Amino acid sequence: MKRILAACLFLAACATSTDIGTESTPAFSANAFKAHVQFLASDLLEGREAGTAGYDIAAEYVATQFELMGLVPGGADGSWFQPVPLRASWRNTNQISLTLIRPGESTELVFQHDFLLRSSPIDEVNEFEGEAVFVGFGIDAPNRGHNDYEGLDVRDKIVVSISGFPKGWPSEEGAYYSSGANKAKTAQKYGAKAGITVYTDLLEMRAPWVRMTQNPNRMSLSWIDKNGVPHTSAPSIRIGGILSPDASGLLFDGAPRSYETIRQEANEGAPSGFALPVRLSLKAGNRYEDKVSANVVGMVRGTDPVLRNEYVVITGHLDHLGIGTPVDGDAIYNGALDNAAGIAAMLEAARALQSDPPRRSVIFLAVTAEEKGLLGADYYARNPTVPIESIVANVNLDMPVLTYDFTNVIGFGATHSSLEQSMRTALAKMGLGLAPDPFPQQAIFVRSDHYRFVQQGVPAIMLATGTDSVDGKGKGLEQLNAFLRTHYHQPSDELNRDIDFAAGAKFAEVNYYILKAIADATERPTWNEGDFFGDLFSSPSP
Repeated sequence: MKRILAACLFLAACATSTDIGTESTPAFSANAFKAHVQFLASDLLEGREAGTAGYDIAAEYVATQFELMGLVPGGADGSWFQPVPLRASWRNTNQISLTLIRPGESTELVFQHDFLLRSSPIDEVNEFEGEAVFVGFGIDAPNRGHNDYEGLDVRDKIVVSISGFPKGWPSEEGAYYSSGANKAKTAQKYGAKAGITVYTDLLEMRAPWVRMTQNPNRMSLSWIDKNGVPHTSAPSIRIGGILSPDASGLLFDGAPRSYETIRQEANEGAPSGFALPVRLSLKAGNRYEDKVSANVVGMVRGTDPVLRNEYVVITGHLDHLGIGTPVDGDAIYNGALDNAAGIAAMLEAARALQSDPPRRSVIFLAVTAEEKGLLGADYYARNPTVPIESIVANVNLDMPVLTYDFTNVIGFGATHSSLEQSMRTALAKMGLGLAPDPFPQQAIFVRSDHYRFVQQGVPAIMLATGTDSVDGKGKGLEQLNAFLRTHYHQPSDELNRDIDFAAGAKFAEVNYYILKAIADATERPTWNEGDFFGDLFSSPSP
């Protein structure tokens, strides 16, 4: 079986390069781009979920491509792979409960109908009973003079927070403070033992409860550190969860302000916190299994005798969602655009760059477990195969929407560093424009693999197809929104859709020129003066 698989991979690798040639000036082919996507998004790979055989086949494919192109292995011990040790967990539904306790009465809520809980990956079962304290958004932001915990005693208690951040804050800064990881770290800092999130109007619009509970038993992953302990942002917070909008109101019965009042205050500003007149009894259990899933690492050596010891890292996540709840009879979440297309662009840029190496070295990193919390990128950024201080920039490719011929490109995060100028220089060679972030309220800069490099102080951007197309201004944005509404994280993100593979080849060429611009520049990229993320992460994140 292994020989058959190896032969198939070799034939697939050859097929992707037949119409490329070996010209000194790199060419980009729609057929070559399509061949990569066709293999990676096939049903054979069963959605490429991290820790599964389907993902492993995809990783072998990428490694085979790297070797065929003549890249240098950049993984562990001279291989193409960096194994990432993972702790997989699944909710044990017969060990999950949430009870509201008031003098003389208790109300047991119904899992999945009223709430979802998740136990820390450190222990199989966690139980805790304590007083509940409402802490507003649950944010402590010294640079904005805002602390939701001020005047509240939450030590050895359960904090209840609303999702999101105060109205009027910059979206990316707000997204940093309002992430689940940062809210858990803040709760831990003030001595809390568990955390519960309740809905706001905005969350209800973005993620209706029915969608939140669509796959309650989907596998969760954490990477395991050198001491054999699963990595978590707040190890003292052993239970976390979220309540449905209806169940959220029960927490505030008899409280100084009602849940509806709190939701309205969240729309207008930042509601202040107070002790809730209820105790919560929480229990969450998981079934665990340890796995290994590998990042794939290839390198193009730089030509400059000094600058070749500096590295530009280009990332794209190789994993997707695997097999899940069927939609119209289809249970395989193939991830053709998310992110087989991003990997295809990476591979084609690697092929082109290998034929025309830049001054700095370039690392091509196909990462695992992005869909589980940016885990593969986080593991690499904290355990890089080259010194972290020698990594000068990260360019990330995640879900290019290739359903139209784009005329501009989005660089999420470009405004934070000198990488914006590198992008403009590269795009000018192709007659393309740089589009502003069309979704500032979604704070995409902190939601994909590049952010793990930002947390280690590395300037980074994420590239995506733009808002305009040859059909007219704004037509690209219409296509982007249509994909997000209909096919994002659905089984319908597959090959039997109208994918423009010529646009894919064009996107790969864009990435080639951007990498060249960064890797050939005399000066390494820098954060803009006074930039929030540059100042925040000038020292790498612990």
